[in-house]
Amino acid sequence: MDIDKINYKLKCGPHIIDRTNLNWIYFNNIKFFNQSENFDRMIDNLHKFLPIDKRILINNNFSKLSRRIPFIDIGREINRVELNKVIFQNYDTAKEILVNQSRLYEKILEVPEYEAIFLIVVDGLSYERAKKYFDCEPILVDGISKTENGMKRIVGKDYTLAARMLDQGRENVYGYSYWSRNENELTEPIFAPIPEEDLFVYKEFSEVVSDLKKKDINQGYVQIILNGLDSISHRHRDKPYLDHILKDLKEKLRMIENLCKNKKINSTIFMTSDHGILWTKNNELKVSDDFNLKDKGKRYTSGKIHRRITKVFDNENFTALKYPYITEKIRRNEWGVHGGLSYEENVVPLIKRVV
Repeated sequence: MDIDKINYKLKCGPHIIDRTNLNWIYFNNIKFFNQSENFDRMIDNLHKFLPIDKRILINNNFSKLSRRIPFIDIGREINRVELNKVIFQNYDTAKEILVNQSRLYEKILEVPEYEAIFLIVVDGLSYERAKKYFDCEPILVDGISKTENGMKRIVGKDYTLAARMLDQGRENVYGYSYWSRNENELTEPIFAPIPEEDLFVYKEFSEVVSDLKKKDINQGYVQIILNGLDSISHRHRDKPYLDHILKDLKEKLRMIENLCKNKKINSTIFMTSDHGILWTKNNELKVSDDFNLKDKGKRYTSGKIHRRITKVFDNENFTALKYPYITEKIRRNEWGVHGGLSYEENVVPLIKRVV
């Protein structure tokens, strides 16, 4: 990829792109358009609306503009380590082009009311790993890449997806979790306001499928929390078999698809993740001595700390570290970390299946 050559082309005028191509994160001064109404109004007078140095990129769903505006292909092969680095300084570009995790609810709410909706939230799964097993779209974790924050960002902090579905008039709204509200304080904010009798606490996934077979889920909403790679990354003796877990996730998604087919219910199934994982085996991580704090993770600290190697997110009282820095040495049984800002931690998959 010749960045200088592509930059020269971009300066000459607008271009249509594939927004899922992660190589666009290497560029800055980007203005991205996804909705044609705004761009149609501005196309002939762009610099009345935008600074002259902005590179104008347009989503490739604008077929009616393809005769006027060229498509630019920059190649899809990515360099994982370089992308881990560049997303730190070009975070604004990533936020501009990729679907943001905090706005994912908008995609989910586009599903017609006559269809059932499934939202499966996996705890710990990066796009880098998922793309080898799933047909998926990259989305940006637009905040600290911690479990609690990511889960809340997906379902909504103040107005949850479950609440939106009930307000839409969907009566069959169910939740499936490993923990009850009494066992884990995160259960309440991510499943509110689903009543206790409709929140099923399960031990193994076959129990979820068995329970759903008995329920009326027509035009309903089902929200499932599913274990991914998070727990095995934090503490595991001997080499973790990640491929086995990913194949198991794929099988569980297939089980939900088959359930909907067997019940003859029109459904849209979304699977995504709260955050990715930065694996210690594939990355040379460096300990920084700047963070002598009690409340910290390997890749983040509490509070807002402005340093050369930190990123402070708006409206979150946490500080993420730049790749490849960590706050303290990795334990021998620790295989992965998260909470910082990198491609592997902050770009997660969105898998969508229509039945």
